[in-house]
Amino acid sequence: MYGENCSLSCPQNCQESHCDILDGTCLGCNDGYIGPKCEDQCNAKTYGLECQRVCGNCRNGDPCHHVNGSCVNGCDKGTFGVKCDTACPNGKYGNNCQKQCNLNCGVKARCDRITGQCEGGCQTGWKGITCDKHCNGGTYGLNCNYSCGHCLDNKQCHYINGSCVNGCDSGYKGIDCKQVCNNNTYGPKCSMKCGNCLYLYGEQCHHVTGQCPRGCDVGFQGERCDQVPESAFFNFMSSNNVSILLYVCFAVLVLSCFLNCFFVFRRVKRKMCRRKKMSENVDEHADTNNKDEVRTKPPLKSLYERSKNNEYQELYEMPQKSFYDKF
Repeated sequence: MYGENCSLSCPQNCQESHCDILDGTCLGCNDGYIGPKCEDQCNAKTYGLECQRVCGNCRNGDPCHHVNGSCVNGCDKGTFGVKCDTACPNGKYGNNCQKQCNLNCGVKARCDRITGQCEGGCQTGWKGITCDKHCNGGTYGLNCNYSCGHCLDNKQCHYINGSCVNGCDSGYKGIDCKQVCNNNTYGPKCSMKCGNCLYLYGEQCHHVTGQCPRGCDVGFQGERCDQVPESAFFNFMSSNNVSILLYVCFAVLVLSCFLNCFFVFRRVKRKMCRRKKMSENVDEHADTNNKDEVRTKPPLKSLYERSKNNEYQELYEMPQKSFYDKF
């Protein structure tokens, strides 16, 4: 009480209702109030006794309760608790620490408690502050720093290893479709053969179109050098290939002579063998006949005996004709 005859009550927010007995100024204020008569609430994000305590991180920067410091609308990012004065534990972030750090963070499940930005960046194939997005736009790998190859229909490659799931575009091969066709091939799946290009320095046809970079070899025409003109034979004859043709003709002639000699020799040899065999058979037959004549031939008569029989006087009778005489 204060004033004349102590007829006035001390201000409501005076500490223990004590005030000056003359003018009614408070000897102290209750928590959350300030001023001579404790009529003003704490401001500038303070609360408590004589507004000496600082509010926590209330959502959107709102002031806390002037008496107990609680945040009526919740906590701002990175803190939790009634007064929003406790930092988020590891693996948590955001308003009232309600969000989980991403498992795709470089340091697994570790991030900034306010923004959620991953510590150590993102794992392979992920991007974004919180590493919650796949690599895209033709990129893959760590921090999405690598470019995809030539995937079929320009599709996105695998966000981690860069492989082309649906195959390669025309003219390319390999898991990541970064290798151009080689070994004189081109086109889809490198399944088509290059034409008859003019290879001066070992280059091949274009890996996509099959076109020859330095033109066509002798005797061929077209964008891919796979067409033979009507005059190709005459061009062939007038080129250096004439010598090759002569060599071929000479080789055929030599081979023909050799084969003819071989067959003539073989024929002569067969004739000689037949004659030899025939001669042996004749000799053998003659020997057999002579032996038979010797067995059946009568004894030779002397000249004296023949004279008695009024026969021609011969010392000996002539033998019969031999087998050779009959021939």
